[in-house]
Amino acid sequence: MTLANKCTVTGGNVEQVPFSNQPLANLADPVQRMKFVRDAVGRFDELLQGRLTKYDVENSLYLIAHGR
Repeated sequence: MTLANKCTVTGGNVEQVPFSNQPLANLADPVQRMKFVRDAVGRFDELLQGRLTKYDVENSLYLIAHGR
């Protein structure tokens, strides 16, 4: 998970989850930010539980760690 305004990863299985659909969303607001983080952690956990998706996560982490 990256907290960035633009994700540069491409591919058929790339999933982008916006911080909020609200026009006045505020990343600096701890309540709004923590809701987003909890949702993201839940999604990350789902991916790690999948028989195939856990390998996608592992590969992505490997690529990030090696600057790719």
